[in-house]
Amino acid sequence: EKAVADYFEKVAAGRDGKLAANWVINDLLGALNRAGKGIENAPVSPDQLGAVIDLIKEGTISGKIAKDLFEIVWNEGGDPRQLVESRG
Repeated sequence: EKAVADYFEKVAAGRDGKLAANWVINDLLGALNRAGKGIENAPVSPDQLGAVIDLIKEGTISGKIAKDLFEIVWNEGGDPRQLVESRG
């Protein structure tokens, strides 16, 4: 689907493609499927998901914390980096 490919390309730009693919396929598409939403209505933007991936790659957060952060961004929105800083 073109919309998924476009979303992935935005997330993967300048990042680890395999990690980006895992997050888009497993986490984002899984959450969208459970919520009955299409990628056009994703509550997490490519920039937000990219920021989560950046925080993992920098070693700022673990994969487990990233999953929790993804849920927070999904439900509440916000800048992932600021959320990590404010919530510790």
